[in-house]
Amino acid sequence: MSSVEVLENVYWVGAIDWNVRYFHGFTYSTHRGTTYNAYIIIDKKIALVDSVYGPFANEMMERIREIIDPSK
Repeated sequence: MSSVEVLENVYWVGAIDWNVRYFHGFTYSTHRGTTYNAYIIIDKKIALVDSVYGPFANEMMERIREIIDPSK
């Protein structure tokens, strides 16, 4: 899955974890997996809002690279 432009200059760059079944310990169960919702906002400055669970970091970085040079 690629990044998704949600609004002009706002992109979802998160990840989908189909394997997670319990969220916050056993407080919530998610039998269909979950998403890690991270967003890039591009304006005068660039902001990354939230991130993803560690094992999905490369996937998030690939999505960011589709949009901008991560070094920015």
